[in-house]
Amino acid sequence: MLRRADDLIRQARDKWAELWNLVRTQLTVNQSAKADIVVDGKSVLANVPVTTLLFLDKQVNDLETFVSKLPKPDPAEEWAHDPNSRLLCGKANESLRTSTEPTVIVKYPTTTEHPAQTELFTKDVPVVTGTQILYSGRIATDRKNSILARVRKLQDAIKVAKEQANLFGVERQKAAEVLFGYVIGE
Repeated sequence: MLRRADDLIRQARDKWAELWNLVRTQLTVNQSAKADIVVDGKSVLANVPVTTLLFLDKQVNDLETFVSKLPKPDPAEEWAHDPNSRLLCGKANESLRTSTEPTVIVKYPTTTEHPAQTELFTKDVPVVTGTQILYSGRIATDRKNSILARVRKLQDAIKVAKEQANLFGVERQKAAEVLFGYVIGE
């Protein structure tokens, strides 16, 4: 079967026309569709393009993963924030350091008939009292939970903004007809 070049061009044009028009329409919507990111009734970011919303959606999900993996201090300890060191500070624990000293006790004194009966034992003698304060660079549990709660609110706000931006109506854009008309000369 003999094919004509014009028929091949028309078939190619039909296939490309659909794709080019669809992509132009989608990109036009992405350039025009915008929404505000609103958290707790306040606009955090205004007129955010849908492409930026898609980017932020992924980034804020990564932020949630990062924050959730931040180490927390040992819950067995009682922690408070130390403003001087900007670290968490544990309760001061006093400890007594002892030294072991040998001690002899005389059970029976020496007599003319028998030597003294003694027993050697060790005795713990206090040497010094020390104070131990633990410091931690980890994030306080209540602060971590607070940050995670705000990240999750922001995630929800971005999802709502994406939905609002996607409601933006646009006319179907045409690129292929004009471009093929130029190339083919129609």
